[in-house]
Amino acid sequence: MPAETVLSPFYKLIMHENYAIVTYFNMATLKKSVVTEVRSHLAKFYQNNRFVLINNREEEIKIDPRFFKTTMPNLVAVAVVAHEDYDRNVLWQEQQNFNNPYAFFTTLDDAVQWATIHLVEI
Repeated sequence: MPAETVLSPFYKLIMHENYAIVTYFNMATLKKSVVTEVRSHLAKFYQNNRFVLINNREEEIKIDPRFFKTTMPNLVAVAVVAHEDYDRNVLWQEQQNFNNPYAFFTTLDDAVQWATIHLVEI
């Protein structure tokens, strides 16, 4: 399955066979309409196939915890890539609202490696 890229003014989404990388742009607070749009692309691409979502936080954003309550059933894990100065308390709160594996990384390469290995282990 070749990778597919979706670019919008609000995000860049790269969907690989077993994992997707989403990077949000210029959003202090993530909007529900943007989450719905991203999930629509993910559902179309992955259908019923399991995948890991890597959230590449180049900028700090706030995410409504309710977004985690209605996740996709085939989303098996989430990895967050954030620079060292990113507020870890925010990430910890997000993690508490997600029932599947949720990990933090400082590099995208580490997150991709974890996603690839983790998908096989689940």
